[in-house]
Amino acid sequence: MSTDRQILTAIASTTRQKMRFFEIVQIIWGPDKKKCVLAVGQHSISLLRQDLTELVNPLSKFEYNNIVKVVKDKGSDEHFLLALDDSQSWKSDRILVKSENRELLLQHIQSCWQTHMMFKLSRTMMFPLSNFALTKPLFVPHVEPFFGYEWERYRGYKFMKSDTFTPQPNMIQTRDTGEYAETSTGIALKVQVHDVMTFDQLRAAKREHIRWVAVEYKAKLVQDEHQFYVLRSGQRPKRMNLCGDGAAWVAWELIVRTRDYTIICQLLRREFIPPLCDCAQDISLIFKCPAEQWSQYEIQLMLQAQLMADSVCSTSTPSVYRELVQVKLDALRFDEDGIEWIGNYQRLFSRWKVQAIQFVQSIVQIYVKQNLLPAELLSTRNFLVQQALHSDWSDVTLIDDWPAWFETLKRYSADFVDGGDDKIDAANAQERVGNRWLTRLARYFAWAVDGGFLGAHFNLEFMIEGMTQLEDDRGVQTALMFMLHMRDQDMTLPWMEEKIHDRLKDGGADNYMFNDRVMQWIIHGEYLRKLFGRHKEGEYFKSLAQILKTSAGTNLKAYICRIFMEMRGGGGGRPDEDANVAAVPALLHLIRSGGVYLATFASAALVNLSHDNEMVKMMLMSQGLAQAAAKNIKSKDDDLICYTLTLMVNLTKEAHHRYIMANAGVLPLIYDLLTSCYHQIRHAANAPSNLSSVMSYSAVKEKILANISSLVGHFCKDEEYRDKICDMFPHTIKCLCYIATHGAGGTPLMSKVMYALKQLCATRAEHKMYVGTTVLKPLLQDQLKNYEVLQKAKPEFLLHSILLLQMLSSFKDNCIRIDDVDGTTIMMNMLKLPTEKLSDQLKGILRSLVDRVRDVINREHDIAAGV
Repeated sequence: MSTDRQILTAIASTTRQKMRFFEIVQIIWGPDKKKCVLAVGQHSISLLRQDLTELVNPLSKFEYNNIVKVVKDKGSDEHFLLALDDSQSWKSDRILVKSENRELLLQHIQSCWQTHMMFKLSRTMMFPLSNFALTKPLFVPHVEPFFGYEWERYRGYKFMKSDTFTPQPNMIQTRDTGEYAETSTGIALKVQVHDVMTFDQLRAAKREHIRWVAVEYKAKLVQDEHQFYVLRSGQRPKRMNLCGDGAAWVAWELIVRTRDYTIICQLLRREFIPPLCDCAQDISLIFKCPAEQWSQYEIQLMLQAQLMADSVCSTSTPSVYRELVQVKLDALRFDEDGIEWIGNYQRLFSRWKVQAIQFVQSIVQIYVKQNLLPAELLSTRNFLVQQALHSDWSDVTLIDDWPAWFETLKRYSADFVDGGDDKIDAANAQERVGNRWLTRLARYFAWAVDGGFLGAHFNLEFMIEGMTQLEDDRGVQTALMFMLHMRDQDMTLPWMEEKIHDRLKDGGADNYMFNDRVMQWIIHGEYLRKLFGRHKEGEYFKSLAQILKTSAGTNLKAYICRIFMEMRGGGGGRPDEDANVAAVPALLHLIRSGGVYLATFASAALVNLSHDNEMVKMMLMSQGLAQAAAKNIKSKDDDLICYTLTLMVNLTKEAHHRYIMANAGVLPLIYDLLTSCYHQIRHAANAPSNLSSVMSYSAVKEKILANISSLVGHFCKDEEYRDKICDMFPHTIKCLCYIATHGAGGTPLMSKVMYALKQLCATRAEHKMYVGTTVLKPLLQDQLKNYEVLQKAKPEFLLHSILLLQMLSSFKDNCIRIDDVDGTTIMMNMLKLPTEKLSDQLKGILRSLVDRVRDVINREHDIAAGV
């Protein structure tokens, strides 16, 4: 049961037609009973020997129009019968087939049969499928569902479903929709089974980790929601294997709360799926619970969702095609994780392990001679991670001439054929095969060095960090460059050993390909930085920016973004202006096309690069950062939004940058964010218990609100945008006042809110009155009077609080409100704060405030007394 491209290509070379699907089956055809390969082709079915070299017999290739009936056995899940016409002298007109994955095989046969008949007859015909008891039913022991649950089958999988959920029709079909509902509570369940994809296809689709799938699901689930927050998004173990499945499972749990619903999404990935262990399949179970039911059924529904996810298993458990897996191992068609998993669980190893041992021992020997590693690594087998390596570890000929040895390895590619497009120039076919083979071999050797053979005793990290201690590192350097295998993407060109920094300095890195894991360790071990030299930090950062332009994987690009994020701390250096010219476009490219995860890292890196750097800010604004920021805000991913807003705070300190941002339409987006999440804050200890009944506190949302407050303050520096915010977005000041009156005091958020309120009140008396009415009392009594708040508060909070009081005190009624809560005494007590908390300048402002309030109160008393 597989659609493996390489094996289908091998079958096509025997059958002389394009293949769609194959499976190893048992057949009874007349007197013959044998195991063979059933291949589903474009226009015919072929039965081949298991070595794929020839057909079982001359008549074992027949077109679909020769099939007159297909009978599915009622007595088992494995048998079906192919009834043939009388156009050929068959051994028998009936072929009984035993398949480990009958349903999927019949689906492929049906699809190709109907397509072929349309091609032949130019009309649609029904597939002649019927059901009949061909064999006697056999008792097959199976796991009974838990009490109150029942087994439910859907698209090749089964799971325990609560018997309170009933199947629901959709607009296309009435059954097998994967949709269920609990009518008594209104809770809905939707099951989705994605198509099987090879690991190469997953990498191309940027879905190689279940985390990236979870990001996509979250974006889809909340795309129509105005208010939401994520309760949980994290990996969890799948706890049950109820069918003896040989595949690996990983799971991710996502819980999202919206205004109307709580959504629980259980994501599952089945990896290394038999029979070839080279593909994966994603499955999701999505529960949608109405908000009014969540408080009553929260724990029950979460446990139910986890139980259903844990019980998911395949309806068929095909065996591993060990011979074909071994062939793929020998052709090095598995990546590092695949090689590791197959070695651990299937006990299969590549035939090139002998050469890999020779490669590893030759490197280890260099370190042993320099007394950097113990000689026991070579003389004993106790350090090996796999027992299968023991017999080949001794009596190994070490490598003296590395280039000649690599050329010898390339000659083995003569055993392979070019599986590419037939239209490609055949003259270069063998050269392409040889270069691809050498690339796969380099990846295999890199896995062997990076703990594949010796575990933690010797890996790439130790090898790279120890290179600086070697007297002569030419052999190790050659081996490292081979494992990195940085080369042109044109496979007709040979691999050339060349230093990394020489390739990256010349530009054009987007045309290169290399081993991501090796490159990451080279960067992590500071090897690349040392190649450039101590006084060429700019060249080093430019090379990192060049790598971001390549086809490297998500993990490597995220790691490089982290380097840009951390440059200002820990003495990591700072790129020069030439490096920024290369880094900024590369990071902007990630924001636009790298997906949510990489866009988040790139935004965080740009926050660091743009700090106090006017050139970077100008580059960002001139290259369309404003439009990219608007797109990021619409993504509804909290982390991406948070870093994007932080970057916008850096950029909007200049008036012309605010103009560009406003023209890009960010103000309505910021307003939407503020009004949708203003109550997801850390509330003060004395806040009413009934606040925020819909939304709960979110640390990320609080950072988002702090950035929004800063942006509002920045835009209000311009009278045009202050009036626009006050008139077009009237709830801005109300939301900020809610935070100021209900939020925990002394926090970074509170200081930004005070700053925004001060800017909003600058020219409008009605705003001064509204803010004074709502904010003055809680600000003075609950925060500035509170000793604990003053102790933990940063000087920034005290600064903006005092400046807000100064702004509000220009309105007479606010001075009266200050006096009503004994504000003058509170402010006089604040003068006792140490200078590091409250500067002498701010103390002077406080004294002026006290005098102003007292003057207003004295005048009011005089007026009341008729003086």
